Amino acid sequence: MWKNNTAHAFGLKKFKDYIEDFDSGKTPQPKFTSKSVSAWANIDKKQYESLILPAKLRPGQALLRFDLDAMGKTKKSLNAQIDDAKEALEALLAERLKVTNNTPKAPKPKAPFIEILRAYDAELFKQTSSGKGVTYELIAKAILPQLPAPPLDPIGDINSRIDRGTEYVDILYLDLAATKRLVSACTLP
Repeated sequence: MWKNNTAHAFGLKKFKDYIEDFDSGKTPQPKFTSKSVSAWANIDKKQYESLILPAKLRPGQALLRFDLDAMGKTKKSLNAQIDDAKEALEALLAERLKVTNNTPKAPKPKAPFIEILRAYDAELFKQTSSGKGVTYELIAKAILPQLPAPPLDPIGDINSRIDRGTEYVDILYLDLAATKRLVSACTLP
């Protein structure tokens, strides 16, 4: 109990005795709450069952604990804890990917989301708001930037955006929720 109280009093994540070797070992330097987060994860069932956590985690979930009081003492603490959280999550993700034999998809070349969504919608409805039928050429003319020069392969470009839109709707829709900014959808003329 006194070790926990001492660690808390000095802003340490855990007690580190002065007689411990500070130059080697698993954690050679003391870890301060102002600079680091605590992380737990349900990577695999065997490892998870022995953990005592403040919340139940489903497989593949992680729990991070930030120290808001430390952030209130110094502005640097917010960024330091966020950096530590990112490192912890990257390590936990790598461990989870090994357990599940998963490989995340590599990002494809980016087209603006609005173009992807508009192309998907145009393909889905294949008509203008007035009800007229449209071709891929008309869709490309309405959606793709025409300046400084029209696209070399407008139909191919639109088809790739339609495919990407379909992929988002079917599989990657959660990526949209994680995107910093989404531009509101526009309609075809």
